[in-house]
Amino acid sequence: MPRVRALRLLPLAGGLGTLGRRVLATAWLLLIATMGLAALHTLFGVGGATLHAPVRDLASSVAYVLVAVIVWMRVLAVEDARGPWIVLATGITLYGAGNVLWVAWLQTLPEPPIPSIWRNRRTSTCSTVATTRLPSAC
Repeated sequence: MPRVRALRLLPLAGGLGTLGRRVLATAWLLLIATMGLAALHTLFGVGGATLHAPVRDLASSVAYVLVAVIVWMRVLAVEDARGPWIVLATGITLYGAGNVLWVAWLQTLPEPPIPSIWRNRRTSTCSTVATTRLPSAC
């Protein structure tokens, strides 16, 4: 009976084996729990200030990893048109890996490398304005 319920909740998981369905169901449950915790904290302040950093850093990283697992499971489940799913799964995996790398290492640096077109544009604009002696624009 539980198998029938799981297949109703995840109808596209039929192509996966028992282990695959269990991994997929677990990933979905963890993702729902993670997003639920993040929503409760963000909307209602559950956990107070002590949960701000863990929700911002840990919950987002967990969510990215779980979404990548779910999409890779879809790659395994489909037989036709697997290419687009592989591209999507690779992109989500790389984006998630970047987030994990940021949380685990880059944000702790004294001067974290923040690539930004806006920041670079504003810096160059302020430099130009400063050389023309209009510092109030910066």
